[in-house]
Amino acid sequence: MWQLLLSDADRALAAELGLLLVQQPVTDTDRIEAAHPQAVRFPESWLVRSVLTRWPLGRLRFTAVDCLYVSKFDAGLSGIEESVAEALYWITPLQRHARTGEYSGTEVIVRRFGSMFERPRALTECGAKASAADYSPIRARSALVNGGEICPLCRSKLEARCRSWKECP
Repeated sequence: MWQLLLSDADRALAAELGLLLVQQPVTDTDRIEAAHPQAVRFPESWLVRSVLTRWPLGRLRFTAVDCLYVSKFDAGLSGIEESVAEALYWITPLQRHARTGEYSGTEVIVRRFGSMFERPRALTECGAKASAADYSPIRARSALVNGGEICPLCRSKLEARCRSWKECP
């Protein structure tokens, strides 16, 4: 029978993402769940911390019925994931940038199955490499007003340009 495990590849991915995995001690609840007749494994709990700040970012919990229950502390969300890698990607804090709406040259994108295509290279406010998660200029202004996750440097540049919503270009 296939079981969810925290493999060496998952630990390497966590290190690459800047995450530190700390196994939590066994609790009385874990012992009770493990004694249940339908339990297929002993429950485990791992705290996910940032390598830089040591702040807790989330928790991975392998349940007694072999499900991976994931909590993301900063968003106050929890859910079930199919693999540890997907859970780690979900917990990792995402740095979203604000695009300027301008482009400089092109970049070649290689898809998962080997097909390639060219697309224009988008410029961001802070000069970081653009990604698919970045805000468009209009959505960046909306995130600025509504308090969305945005790169601190992009935020400061937008705030310097946009003193109020009416002054924003």
